[in-house]
Amino acid sequence: MVQRGHEPDRPWRRYRVAGLAVGLVLVLAGAVLAVLRPGSHAAAPAASAAPTTTSQPAPTTSPPRTAAPPATRPRLRAPLGRVVARIPMPDGLTPMVPAVGGGSVWVVAMNADVSAMVDPRSYLARVDLATKRITARIPVPGLGLGAGAVTAFGAGSVWVVDSDATSHDVVSKVDPGRNRVVDRIKVGTEPADVTVAGGAVWVLNSVDETVSRIDPDSDEVVTTVHLPDVAAPPESITSSGGALWLPATDLGLVRIDPATNQSSIIPLRGCCSGPIMADGGAIWAADSSTATLLRFQPVSRRIARIPLSDVVDLVTDGDQVVALGHAQVTWIDPSTNRLAGVLPISGSYGIAGGAGTVWVAELESKSLMRLAAP
Repeated sequence: MVQRGHEPDRPWRRYRVAGLAVGLVLVLAGAVLAVLRPGSHAAAPAASAAPTTTSQPAPTTSPPRTAAPPATRPRLRAPLGRVVARIPMPDGLTPMVPAVGGGSVWVVAMNADVSAMVDPRSYLARVDLATKRITARIPVPGLGLGAGAVTAFGAGSVWVVDSDATSHDVVSKVDPGRNRVVDRIKVGTEPADVTVAGGAVWVLNSVDETVSRIDPDSDEVVTTVHLPDVAAPPESITSSGGALWLPATDLGLVRIDPATNQSSIIPLRGCCSGPIMADGGAIWAADSSTATLLRFQPVSRRIARIPLSDVVDLVTDGDQVVALGHAQVTWIDPSTNRLAGVLPISGSYGIAGGAGTVWVAELESKSLMRLAAP
């Protein structure tokens, strides 16, 4: 994150004339009253205003330039989003990393207590989108052995990845028709994310710095794609425009061509060290070093930067981009690249978007919440 510098301390001046001291007090009092006057407080958490936008030429030997974030950013009010449904997890378990698909929300329910990692009660909960009720509790081997998991829906199945090494680096395939695990597929070391695109399941392996390509019909790894060397291993993967995309810290983005299973770096200055998502033909990626959310359009090579300092995950509700932070959810309007709303939350273990909905797994209440944009 960008750290603002501090001016050197200046010693207070000592005035011998009582009149000057009184005048200073009156000036300060007037300033305080101006700040505290009615209507001076924002109705909701504040966010930065205008994004910067540039058009980029095709990449050559040097990375395309982007406009730097403004040194001082005006603050504006943001309308509040709403919680429209809350589904508590039974058995005292905590919801994690939901996914939407097949008319349901799929959410891992496990014990978040570090002292109780191995908990046989952990399962994959299926929540009906219409009734907002848990309709199935599906045991998944490996859940409860680690501190987290990743889920995705696609190719007619739910794909569950346990991010802990003790689960033996296996992806579980869940059949929604039978509500049970039908296969377990060995991938690389410590899988961190999964996405379904182009008739394949793509699993990002954080330690190996590889991507496993799974054929959803045969349930076999047909290709392992090796990623370029980057400053930090990526932990997020998405798909757009017939390609796979991953963040490459301080270098730009990694692009995987499914036709050749080859990876390459698209150089972008000041990108990207956080989560990544695709929506509307654009790649959205967070960068903590510049406290911005970057929007990159691969076809036009146009870049926009939206000031946003806290991004843990990114999804879309079909209309807007939704960013999950440590204590807040933020909606961004892609038509303007401006903040459209916020909602404070009490910590979260994941967010999901799909079928025009947004769901957050809240930590404190141990419940799955459906959110509505302002």
